[in-house]
Order: sequence, then C-alpha cells, then structure tokens
Amino acid sequence: MGHAWDIYPTSGTISGCGGFGHKFGMSKSDHPSFHVRVPPDLLKRIKLASVENGRSMTVEILARLERSFVAEDQDRERAVRLLAEALSLLDRGNKE
Repeated sequence: MGHAWDIYPTSGTISGCGGFGHKFGMSKSDHPSFHVRVPPDLLKRIKLASVENGRSMTVEILARLERSFVAEDQDRERAVRLLAEALSLLDRGNKE
C-alpha cells in the first residue's frame, strides 16, 4: 500500500485518510477517514491532473477543494461589497 489513500478502479471509489495531515501537524492516526464514490470519468480526470501537477491524487483533490472554498469566499466578499455600494447609491438617491 504505502499511500494514505486507496483506489478501487472497478467501483470508482476513493478511500482516504487524507495525506494532508502532515501539513497541519497531524500524525496519520489523527486523519479522518472517508469513502467517496467517484464516477469513472471524474476519477480519470483526477488521476491525469495529479500526474500533470506532480502530486498524489489525495493532494490534488485537497488542493482543488481548498481552491473551491477560496473562490466561494471571494465571491461572497464581492457580493457583499457590491450590495454595500448599491445601498450607498440608493441612500444618496433618496437624499437628493
């Protein structure tokens, strides 16, 4: 085995205890464990991306998850900023 994850190609399942724990100072025994069913075409895309980026599938998946949360946070911040600007414009219009 030797990895923090196993791939079951016939079922398209990724079983992991996360390879990310060392980044956060956790030992392997502290890692949460989970199983995810992945469609075969998505599994192929993950494998390809991990090879292209020179990282394990676990690290590839975690990097993509992290990016999705950052993008979501940035979208939320932008929406709040735009709403604040719109309210400010409306307030100015009501005072004139």
